Amino acid sequence: MKLSFWPALIVGILLFSIASHAQKQAVPPAQAAGGGAVLEIRADRQRKEGHLFFAEGNVELRYAGMKLAADRVTYNAKTRDAEVQGHVVFERENQHLEAESAKYNFETGRGNFTKVKGTFRADRPSSGEERAEILTSPNPFYFEAEEVERISEDAYVVRRGWVTVCEPHRPKWTFYARRVRIHPRGKARLTHAVFRFLKLPALYLPVASVPVARLRESGFLLPHFSNSNNKGFIFGDSLYLAPADWLDFTLGAELLSRRGVAQWAEVRVRPGEESFLNASYFAVNDRGITDPSGKRIRQPGHTAHLDAVTKLAHGFRAVADINQLTSQAFRLAFSETFHEAVISEVKSTAFLTNNSGGLYWNLFATQYKNFISVSPEQAVILRSAPSFQFSSPDRAIPRLPVYFSWDVSLEGLRRHDPNLETSEMVRRFNLAPQVTLPIRLGHFLQIVPTLGVGLTNYGGRLAGGTFVERGVNRFTQQAGVDIRLPSFARVWNTPGGRLGDRVKHVIEPRIVYRYVNGVRDFARFIRFDSLDTLTDTSEL
Repeated sequence: MKLSFWPALIVGILLFSIASHAQKQAVPPAQAAGGGAVLEIRADRQRKEGHLFFAEGNVELRYAGMKLAADRVTYNAKTRDAEVQGHVVFERENQHLEAESAKYNFETGRGNFTKVKGTFRADRPSSGEERAEILTSPNPFYFEAEEVERISEDAYVVRRGWVTVCEPHRPKWTFYARRVRIHPRGKARLTHAVFRFLKLPALYLPVASVPVARLRESGFLLPHFSNSNNKGFIFGDSLYLAPADWLDFTLGAELLSRRGVAQWAEVRVRPGEESFLNASYFAVNDRGITDPSGKRIRQPGHTAHLDAVTKLAHGFRAVADINQLTSQAFRLAFSETFHEAVISEVKSTAFLTNNSGGLYWNLFATQYKNFISVSPEQAVILRSAPSFQFSSPDRAIPRLPVYFSWDVSLEGLRRHDPNLETSEMVRRFNLAPQVTLPIRLGHFLQIVPTLGVGLTNYGGRLAGGTFVERGVNRFTQQAGVDIRLPSFARVWNTPGGRLGDRVKHVIEPRIVYRYVNGVRDFARFIRFDSLDTLTDTSEL
């Protein structure tokens, strides 16, 4: 056995070396496009006849970061031309092409591909830059064509094909064109293009462009047409501007044959990972429509929205959610959805807050507007600006089992409704300290009594339902007890059940008593928010 083993091992090593040498042969280096790079051919079977190399079976040609794969390849080392057939795959950086056959020259980088499916992916920025992007998409630029010509490292010509950035298997929209010039690091320019939505022709464009490498590209968007009983025939278009990866604008207008001209604008800013700003504006110069009596009814107006968040130094955070609406009649006439049309409220909030160090600081402004009728238009407006809040969670008193907390606020308030009109700024100061003494009796019972007082000072009051600038104070005493009884729990095993293997059911009994005293003559206080609805209370 030992004498027969070693000859077999030596023969096996020789056969393996010969096979490896046949699988990998190096062609003399190119002096043109590759700058001295070596063309490498890998295949199941290959042979050489003069300047020609013939390879079959899982053929791969690798050269200067490029890969060309096929079932069969004929390569001319003198002219540096390659003819490939069967399951052709071309890959270069963000470029990926699949074809039935192709001809490619490794010196010039030019080639022709037939029956092609291809994708060009956008070059993603580094992790440090990606946070500034507004828009990203996992779908690459995808195209299919009868013939594709690669004329340079940065240019392709597609003939008789279509392109999209949707899911390639079921695209929602496509551009069909006779000729498309694609720049993998730029955009695709289409000539005599037909825009199709769900495979149905929708629009013809003599010239169009689609971004390839960049995530966004400035230019005019597709115009749109529609018809409405209320607005008439509608024609509109928009201009999209993307001057930076973190900033873009959309400006548009519509012609409403029955109503007039509508304009809109949208701005999106994302300078960092923790900051953004979105703003939009929509307006209509309404000529009006005639009612059955022949009277012309005009409903012009505009709506605006601002949404912004940013983090500042030393733990501060600024937030703004501001909405503006000129009239409820404008909303009813020009809202695009039923849900938006039936909303009667307009809310705006902006604040600067800090929650560091166990303390809560908040400088804010709010406005609440609720339309109660359209004709005549009436609304309730509640405004709080400027306003300041300072509060603390329960903090332990040293060497005592007692916890102390407080809430302080100083606000400038205003209320406007059909029955009441206050001054532009009504002062309200509120101070509410509170003491808590948690008591634990054994391992199963916990009693948490709370004592507190509330002092509220108003710069105005109600007298016979009318606002007068005469101060009024409210001093309340508040107490409560929270009794938490033992909890009961059980776990049921439910093998094969829809809720999982086990289900846990918990019963947590709790008794809460609350007492408030000191609210005298409730009718004197103006109702701005929930703080003003405080009344004498005894509830279990």
